[in-house]
Amino acid sequence: MNQGAAIKNEREAFPRVLVVSHNVFSETSSMGKTLYQFFEGWPKEKLAQLYLHTEMPTTHICERYFRITDFDVLHSFKRRGEPGKSLGAGDIREDLVSERVDEGAQAALYQWGRNRKPYMYLGRNLLWRLGKWYTQKLRDWVREFQPEVLFFASGDYSFAYRIALKIAEEFQLPLVTYVCDDYYICRRFSVSPLYYLYRRQFKSTFRKTAKRTASFVYICDPMKEDYNRLFGTQGMTLMTPSSFERIIPQKEERSVPVVSYVGSLGYDRWKVLAEVAKALRAIDSRQTLHVYTQDIKRAEKLTGLADGVEMHGAVNARQVEQILRSSDVMLHVESMDRIYRRRIKYSVSTKVADALASGTCLFAYGPEEIASIRYLSETKTACVATDQQELEPALREVLASSEKRMEYARRALEQSVERHDAVKNRERFRQLLYKASQKEREPHESTPD
Repeated sequence: MNQGAAIKNEREAFPRVLVVSHNVFSETSSMGKTLYQFFEGWPKEKLAQLYLHTEMPTTHICERYFRITDFDVLHSFKRRGEPGKSLGAGDIREDLVSERVDEGAQAALYQWGRNRKPYMYLGRNLLWRLGKWYTQKLRDWVREFQPEVLFFASGDYSFAYRIALKIAEEFQLPLVTYVCDDYYICRRFSVSPLYYLYRRQFKSTFRKTAKRTASFVYICDPMKEDYNRLFGTQGMTLMTPSSFERIIPQKEERSVPVVSYVGSLGYDRWKVLAEVAKALRAIDSRQTLHVYTQDIKRAEKLTGLADGVEMHGAVNARQVEQILRSSDVMLHVESMDRIYRRRIKYSVSTKVADALASGTCLFAYGPEEIASIRYLSETKTACVATDQQELEPALREVLASSEKRMEYARRALEQSVERHDAVKNRERFRQLLYKASQKEREPHESTPD
């Protein structure tokens, strides 16, 4: 085979990928959407997903799933049979607005778990360590698929790392680990000794994963620089892509510009949005902040704290695009809370990519050290306010001038082509997984404490 043919074959090669993640592929929810965008266009027969939540698949991007939930593992202590369920094309629910189908006690338990207390981490990790999850049914499912590489979307629970490691080691699969948030470096003070026990266990598991990882994929350059230095790796930054058509939509001239927010209200974002709503009303008593979210409880807190907030509930991917394009200003906010600021230092919201590609002016409000705020500020792709004193003047400026909004939108589109083009990013991602599937990285002898 000549060199040209070899290069052509390498470019066209799609390895068989087993994705291990907490969340199922999705066109709307945070991690699920990121995974969807990474693998959009991947041959369905070369993609399978093991996920660890009660969610239901809603997209045919993948048609081979295996779901294991906390409740499955809990029931494994007292029931015969093997927990977990294989799902196929016939189980996919395209009619659902959200993948979340849990309700009642299950939904309440997951919501309670969002508090992320040390005893919750330890308890959940212990449940998965002692419970039955690595069953013959799961082994047969993996063996039937015959994966060539395992892609692990990591999080802050060590049991998921052990699942990825167990499968990678038994089936001799190269491991590619995606890190979209900082769980290793971030430290916080706690009076609870359980926190330090959890941290020690987690960091130990993370180091084992780093030794076994052929390549890391990071969400932003600051994270890549810090983690590469710590672990001696040469990971890739792959910012969240957007598949939006990059155009400046025609917008009618409104006396009261439409300001919208789409996404989660977690990490105290609801408090930050309340500040924005108050600033909008101070500028013009007619101004309304339109909020689209499935986070009902925090939405109620937000409307109770500030006037001029109109709640619209959950929306699907097509509706999100319509909202982005029809709004005059889209909001991106991050928590001002000292604890959350450390926790989300490297975070770049999945909504940022679509906002940059939408042709609509983006307004960002949050601490300057958080990666998404820093990124938007340095690239001048959004009007940015980093403290409460800047908030109202910055909002006033951008609301008063359609020319100023157009200027931000044009710069955002240029940046979107450079760093968030779905086709370019997917090709870089495909090449990385292809190379990983061909040869594993030798583990490093030393890793950081």
